[in-house]
Amino acid sequence: MAKKKSESTTAENTTPTDAPKAEKPTQAEAVKQAIAAGKGLPSDGVKFIKETFGMELTNSTFSTVKTKLNKGSGTSSGKRGRPPGPAKAAAPTSKPASASVAVPTNGKPHGTSGPAELAWAVKQLVKQYGVETVKSMADVFAS
Repeated sequence: MAKKKSESTTAENTTPTDAPKAEKPTQAEAVKQAIAAGKGLPSDGVKFIKETFGMELTNSTFSTVKTKLNKGSGTSSGKRGRPPGPAKAAAPTSKPASASVAVPTNGKPHGTSGPAELAWAVKQLVKQYGVETVKSMADVFAS
């Protein structure tokens, strides 16, 4: 019975206000149309919307809606933040012999590095760069 009662009430309550009326555009649609009409400034846009649609907006509401529309249209670059740097060169697979011995800046070996280990490092330098190059390196320290 509840079904019959609701059917009868909807038939009786049909009023002219239920008839389709001219739809008022949303604020976003009104702002879009104002911008399309060349009224991009808030004061001009608000005036245009009031005259055309009879809607009242504040300047700040117009600006907020306009900003949201611009963000949604894909005008931003997408990712934010610092751009990635250039690709780094691949690291060598083996360390040079000189990297295996740590020589401090004060010239004195630290830790367990002794003269034998330093001599071994020089031998590796000779093997890698040649005798003449290592001699010219030693001449730099002699002068």
